[in-house]
Amino acid sequence: MLANDIKKDMRVRRKCGDEVVVKDNKKGMIRCIEAFSPFHEIGDEYVYKWSQVLNPATGEWEKVEMTDAQKKQALKIRTAMNALGGY
Repeated sequence: MLANDIKKDMRVRRKCGDEVVVKDNKKGMIRCIEAFSPFHEIGDEYVYKWSQVLNPATGEWEKVEMTDAQKKQALKIRTAMNALGGY
């Protein structure tokens, strides 16, 4: 499923294994999420950190895909973070 097609209240798995709930209907690289483990947190997160989304129609986990523009932007972000010594 494309990251832009993920809607509010859908469950997403991060690449680290945590599950979060999407809290907005925006499109693009940054989305608002709510996480419950290990701590309760609400905030913005890059979609390239997501691996799977729970499809509410089928009940199956699907791979999160990014558009070409999102992939390009994610590469820029990762490169900048690595240059700063973080991430």
